[in-house]
Amino acid sequence: MKLEVSIRKQLGDFALAVEFTTHCGVLGLLGQSGSGKSVTLQCIAGIMSPDGGRIVLDGQVLFDSELSINLPPQKRNIGYLFQHYALFPHWTVEKNLQVIDKENAFTMLEKLGLEQVRCLLPHQLSGGEKQRVALGRMLLGKPKVVLFDEPLSALDAHLSWAVEQHLSTILQELECPVIWVSHDAGEVRRNCANICVLDSGRSEKIVDTATLFAHPITLAAARLSGFENVLTSDQSPWDTKGAGIAVRGKDLCCVQENKNAILCDVAGQYEDLDGRWTVLRPVCGDDQTILRMKGGAEGQRVWLEATQIHHLQ
Repeated sequence: MKLEVSIRKQLGDFALAVEFTTHCGVLGLLGQSGSGKSVTLQCIAGIMSPDGGRIVLDGQVLFDSELSINLPPQKRNIGYLFQHYALFPHWTVEKNLQVIDKENAFTMLEKLGLEQVRCLLPHQLSGGEKQRVALGRMLLGKPKVVLFDEPLSALDAHLSWAVEQHLSTILQELECPVIWVSHDAGEVRRNCANICVLDSGRSEKIVDTATLFAHPITLAAARLSGFENVLTSDQSPWDTKGAGIAVRGKDLCCVQENKNAILCDVAGQYEDLDGRWTVLRPVCGDDQTILRMKGGAEGQRVWLEATQIHHLQ
């Protein structure tokens, strides 16, 4: 099963431009609030129409602006777990499931541990119970793609861990593409095999989760994956006057959108007559390549960004 997404959407001053391909397994869509994560899901599900592009699921075209194809949500066979679950408020738990598949509704109640609350209305349920009902209703539809839109954001902190464990168990049984949207790095790190970072409406290349958290190659990915030491050129911490970074050896800059950024390990710190210095070793370099930064650094890793790179042989 393969989902191909290449879409663009203009919403006022916000421009969405997303492109990725995912297969069976869980893809994390990670980004700050307002980065376009939920808009992307709504376009995939057919709730919102992109301005242009193409969405293809396992060879079936769901959306194509050039061919004027735009299938309605009910014809896309996509399961969407909304942030606030969207249960029918005047129907019992059991009826909320029966509306999708009456024959298998009770089996799903048992599977999700909802037998004891099957006659209750949604307002009588806890947050975790509401989510399980919404999850069961979605799974009864036998979707070809599953979309999770911040699945833990509406839960109290004491419930989120237990619900996350339950979701993880369900995910292991699914044999279809799953997209897990979140702004929580820990959440996607625990549950997603691969991650696509969204930065101000633009998607970055998909990378495996371990690589993104160990060696992020963009400033947005570094910030989202927990790196807090981000030094920019206007802070002028460099040891060569008027330059960006002093590098001994080869070109190590990772160019992203006309910015030069280098992720470094902190190799040591010392003081001399000119003040305090930090010795850095670029992650993408070798053991013989070092940088020297004016000032101290907190933590074990630092992102260096500058407008100009100087190479010292």
